[in-house]
Amino acid sequence: LLAASNALTNGVLPSVQSFTCLPYSTMTFHLSVVLGNIANPLACFLAMFVVLRSSAGLGFLSLAAGVFAAYLMALAALSPCPPLLGNPVAGVTLVVISWVLFTGMFSYLKVVVGILLHEAGHAALLWCGISIQVGSLVGALVMFPLVNVYQVFTRAQDCVDNHCS
Repeated sequence: LLAASNALTNGVLPSVQSFTCLPYSTMTFHLSVVLGNIANPLACFLAMFVVLRSSAGLGFLSLAAGVFAAYLMALAALSPCPPLLGNPVAGVTLVVISWVLFTGMFSYLKVVVGILLHEAGHAALLWCGISIQVGSLVGALVMFPLVNVYQVFTRAQDCVDNHCS
């Protein structure tokens, strides 16, 4: 769970954030980055006081965050013509909220799993750190060639009508 969540939050989705946001506007990109970076410490702060210990609850939270991750990956794949491009209010609102909730939910999840593994002892915490680093590495190693070498994703052009219909 930690490896997958760190692959998504540290490698996969940051690599395609511009593809998910820039078709709407540079302000959309700005808001998703800034508000996502605010959601991270807020979720971590919340985890200090509210620790979800239920496996079912953690599973549901990871599934919900995964839904937002899948939506954001779909937006990146459909760039430069994502859904709701013709409806700027709905499109912008949905993409910014998706980034904030994706970041917040996975940040909370990672802290809570770390807390639970800390309680399990030193060896569990060591494997926690290893899985965090391996997940981040795998996410980055997978996405770097897809974005920069093979150019799987199409960039939106600034100040140009992309002729999406």
